Amino acid sequence: MKMAIVATLLVPLLALPLITEALTGNEVRKLPENSRAFYVGAVVDTWIMLRDLHQNKPSLSQPSPADTALINLAGCALERRMTYDQGLAIVEKYMADNPGDWGYEMPFIVWRAFHLICGVKKP
Repeated sequence: MKMAIVATLLVPLLALPLITEALTGNEVRKLPENSRAFYVGAVVDTWIMLRDLHQNKPSLSQPSPADTALINLAGCALERRMTYDQGLAIVEKYMADNPGDWGYEMPFIVWRAFHLICGVKKP
């Protein structure tokens, strides 16, 4: 029974086109506001998942310097109890101040925006 439920939920996903790369700032700017907020939120949620993974799995190797930077930004977002709308406001302010970066992929833009707000703690 469980397998039938899982199959029913997964089959529609197979019909979706595969996304092979992140959206750029130019592409995300064309999305509705709620979609932009969820996109930024998904990037930050990924950092939080990375943080949780390293905290809860001591058998993993030490995080790389890049992972450590993302983990610190995740901690900042959690400490400040940032909502998706707040994350979007941070990113959109960064984008308004840096239109030359709109061609970059959004995870990079989100990182740059959050780095300006939260900074990166030295390990």
